[in-house]
Amino acid sequence: MAMKHSPERWLWLLSGAVWISLLFLNWYIPEGMHMEHPSFVNVFYGSATSTDFLELLLKGTGAWMLMVIAMMFPLLNTQVKHTGFSVQRTQRTRAITTFIIGYMALWFVLGILFSLAIAVLELLLGNVHSLVGQLLPAGVFLLAATLTWHPKRVEWMAACKFTMPLHLSGWKLHKDTLLYGWRKGLVCARICWIPMMGLMLMHHQLLLMFMVTLLLIYERYLIPHESKTVGYTWAGIAVCLIGMLLLSLNGQIEGVPICFPIYGS
Repeated sequence: MAMKHSPERWLWLLSGAVWISLLFLNWYIPEGMHMEHPSFVNVFYGSATSTDFLELLLKGTGAWMLMVIAMMFPLLNTQVKHTGFSVQRTQRTRAITTFIIGYMALWFVLGILFSLAIAVLELLLGNVHSLVGQLLPAGVFLLAATLTWHPKRVEWMAACKFTMPLHLSGWKLHKDTLLYGWRKGLVCARICWIPMMGLMLMHHQLLLMFMVTLLLIYERYLIPHESKTVGYTWAGIAVCLIGMLLLSLNGQIEGVPICFPIYGS
């Protein structure tokens, strides 16, 4: 009964299931099999083929989509409620499903583009020991912090609650919900693509993923749009990453998962 009145809970449950799966893969699957963004370096500097490149691209995008489900689904309360209660009860499940398909389609396109961007950066940087490559994640989070002070930031945050009219049934309903999901994806990406890109550069590191997820939920539901708290936190993450990198370069700590996702040839 509660699910009928709160359809968005299904997304929270699905997000939770993905988190549990990722924790299981990280803790119980042998090293090298858990979720991380693949390296394209062998494609550029080895004997790999275009088929191998496509396989790596799809693998990276698959990891990206899991991250989207885990992190972004809890941010869709308003839209899922609006979709569920704007249509006939018999159409509710299909309408929400079509909305999610449209939403995920936008993030899938972004995942492909970001994976290609990583491939280009690997081609340019070419080595895991590149200092520039290792500083990239910190630079991305600094960019996220800077954009917190963008003059349109409040307007962008307010748009997170946007809704649109939907037809009650028929093919027009599915067209509307598909478009609604795509447009909501655009709104989410405008706010979240930078920290999400930073996480991709960090191999989808689970602890940082969880921290960023909590920050996005906190920003979305619990603080005024004018607040700069999350911006200071992005800056703090960047400073921590730089500090850990410096300690790693000095040999004071080892195994810090902060490098750009290139494993070398």
